Amino acid sequence: IGYVLINFRTMFSPETGVLGNGFAREYIATYTGPEWLFAIESDQGMLLFICVRILFLLLFVVGIYPRITAFISAILLWLFQMRYNVLFLGWEMFAAVLISYSVFLPWNRKPNADSTNLEWRSPLAYVVLFQIGFIYFYNGISKNGDKWVNGTAVKYFFAEFDKARPLVDMVIEMDWLTSFLTYFTLVMEIGLIVLLFIPIR
Repeated sequence: IGYVLINFRTMFSPETGVLGNGFAREYIATYTGPEWLFAIESDQGMLLFICVRILFLLLFVVGIYPRITAFISAILLWLFQMRYNVLFLGWEMFAAVLISYSVFLPWNRKPNADSTNLEWRSPLAYVVLFQIGFIYFYNGISKNGDKWVNGTAVKYFFAEFDKARPLVDMVIEMDWLTSFLTYFTLVMEIGLIVLLFIPIR
């Protein structure tokens, strides 16, 4: 929400934003979703919609009717994503998934009846860990281009102009280090989903 508000005038505003009313009129012609999502045509209307989203998220976080407020928050978030779906907001998708899980899974913790040292963990805790692990796993298996296979991806990454730092020049010269970092990245991203569930503190 902070990102949306900071970039509201330039991007999300129906009146002045890049994804505003002018964009919407052209986009609706090829859009396959419901056109009524573009019905909010004023900045005041969109800001009111964002405020309603904030309200229900706050009610959810505070714990007032958490399942109901999570359900409404998930719907409002989905509507916002559908309105701006050309701008793929990965963090918004992740938030929508977590809020949706909260509607159906218990999320509280309580002492385990069998032992005073253990707590009953909510299934939601494991689902959240799986979701995070799966994101990294998917990123890992999608890194299958030539540079990842031959171990030069990190070297090329550091060589990009916007990554230039005093230490980078020295690291780029160490082929063994950049190769290690490339393969280590793959191993950690693919292996994280397993590492998160290893029952070791």
